Amino acid sequence: MAKDYYNILGVDRKADDDTIKKAYKKLAIQYHPDKQVGKSDTEKKEAEEKFKDINEAYSILSDKQKRQQYDMFGTTDGSFGSGGMGVEDAMREFMRHFHFGMDIDDDFFGGGFSQQNVGSDMIVNVNLTFDEIFNVRHKKIKYTPYVKCTSCNGTGSSDGKSTTCPHCNGTGKFVNISRVGFSTVKSINMCPHCKGMGYVISSPCKKCGGMGIIREDVEFEFDIPNGATNNTYFDVQGKGNASPRNSGPNGSLRVSFTVLPFGAFTVSKNDPYDVDCVIDVPVLDCITGCEKKFKYADGKEYVVTIRPGVCNGHHIRMKNLGLYRHDGSRGFLNIFIREKMPASLTKKDKELIDKLRQSKSFK
Repeated sequence: MAKDYYNILGVDRKADDDTIKKAYKKLAIQYHPDKQVGKSDTEKKEAEEKFKDINEAYSILSDKQKRQQYDMFGTTDGSFGSGGMGVEDAMREFMRHFHFGMDIDDDFFGGGFSQQNVGSDMIVNVNLTFDEIFNVRHKKIKYTPYVKCTSCNGTGSSDGKSTTCPHCNGTGKFVNISRVGFSTVKSINMCPHCKGMGYVISSPCKKCGGMGIIREDVEFEFDIPNGATNNTYFDVQGKGNASPRNSGPNGSLRVSFTVLPFGAFTVSKNDPYDVDCVIDVPVLDCITGCEKKFKYADGKEYVVTIRPGVCNGHHIRMKNLGLYRHDGSRGFLNIFIREKMPASLTKKDKELIDKLRQSKSFK
């Protein structure tokens, strides 16, 4: 079942960003692994699970787009896999938000922290056809992320050798302490000489230029999820860019969707799970009523009943023929009638029309 992120943080669904941030700060500190010293293994395990859920919840609710997707669909399947956020991801999320953004002294982490460079995230825009959504339900894409260099195994060094950075003594950071009034301000910055790695290499790999990563085409296959429509997306942990010199985990891949039109069929602007189309109906059929057969975007033929006396722009809604919502239900197919007028009239046609004018029905 989908997790209730609001319940995990103990906030209302309408809570503003500050309320969510304060709730997260309090709970994340409370259940941080370093705060569980002296407790039983069972208590530590329970705290670890809560810590993961808390960070997973905040990673969604603190991101405007992810929160909107969660509020619409009730879940963000694919973001953390079936097992949810791992403990390493939770710690990384915690470090990202508490890294001097919430006034927590680095002694909280046990005497400082080590610099870890996470690979950057990627966004891939994917075009979906109606046939893929309705019938194929599977997609293979190709994109070009940074991957580990095979020549140096991601180390960036051609000979595999490195030396401790003499500027930061291998810490990857500079610590500056200054006084502002009666307060002491501690700032920690990445070492510019080793780029936070803590070591330097004397013989850079020629293939990757010493970075340990190169661009390479990668294929990725996935099942098209329910809820896929224009401007929706899902995230995949670990499928983004690799980090330089094996310094951390890969970033995330965000797969963003656009649904391509099929003939007259397009995604509705009023509801992202409705499909709109315009069909031409001869004016006499609009007057008398008829049944109109059409081939839909799913490749099947359907019949729509047009009642007598419909006007130009008349709207007909057909249930369960739109796109799949996240819960598996489907939106509507909206058919808009466009009266098809004859391009020209014969003399006999005009005579018949003149006779119809005499009828009370046309007065």
